[in-house]
Amino acid sequence: MAQQLQLSTDTEIVGQAMVVCTTHLGIQHKALFQGRELVSRVGSGRATTHRCKAKNKHLIIYGRKMIEDKISAERACFWLTFKEIQKYGFYGGTPTFLHLIGHTVIHEFGHAIQTIEGHRTRGSVHNRAFYDIVGRLHAEYGQRVLAYLVRKCQSHGLDITQLN
Repeated sequence: MAQQLQLSTDTEIVGQAMVVCTTHLGIQHKALFQGRELVSRVGSGRATTHRCKAKNKHLIIYGRKMIEDKISAERACFWLTFKEIQKYGFYGGTPTFLHLIGHTVIHEFGHAIQTIEGHRTRGSVHNRAFYDIVGRLHAEYGQRVLAYLVRKCQSHGLDITQLN
């Protein structure tokens, strides 16, 4: 039987792994983020977003309840990231918990790049340019994101490969 997420402790471990993974993606794109600040954190609610707080400050929030939702097949399927994995074939088109959180990191980081490159406009967020960015991020970093998330969680005693 698959391991169950111990909501408070394990959600925090997964969330912090996502935050650190985002920081590493930012470092890989240091030229793009030169003169800009990239901050990510775990929020208390469900909202998982990228926001451009000022011209040069990007904030990514990973909702604690989003992490909890994605462990549940009944709730995970309602998230756009679940549908994107299936539609675009990311991670072989299979939306496991690990794939969902890995894709969430790439999805939100993709919004930061989209904004910096000027492809995000009011009413046009999940557009062709965005999915081109996400596709490139998956091609270059998709497997590394998964491996990093697994290692980071395992260092805290949580095997996320056994969740859902």
